[in-house]
Amino acid sequence: MLEVQANRLRRTIATIQAWSSLNQSKSSEEPRETPQKQAARSLLTDYQHLLSRTERLSSQCQAQLALLMNRAMIVESNKAIGQAQEATKLTRLAFVFVPLSFTASICGMNLAIHRKRTITVGLVRGLHSFPSPVLRHDDV
Repeated sequence: MLEVQANRLRRTIATIQAWSSLNQSKSSEEPRETPQKQAARSLLTDYQHLLSRTERLSSQCQAQLALLMNRAMIVESNKAIGQAQEATKLTRLAFVFVPLSFTASICGMNLAIHRKRTITVGLVRGLHSFPSPVLRHDDV
């Protein structure tokens, strides 16, 4: 929006400069300044001031917009980090409880084979489901 206004101001400045240069070439024999020339010079100064102020305001807006975008990215990154930490906690819990629930389901079956064995065999089978260098497949 500010760029549109800046373009309008540039066109107006160019129009005033073209009018001033046109009138200077026509009346080069008159050294004194007419009221029209004074008004054109005053308008030109005012429009140039407005243009510089608009450009300054536009650059400030762009800088603030970049700052806001950076802050939004930081907030989103913090949210993603929090979610990753929560997922890590869930993974740690699953690492413990999934093998335990599997072992409990195996030991909880009412099969004739399991009735003859003791609880320690089921416990060893349950511990065997954990990856461990202590228990090897040959030991069980």
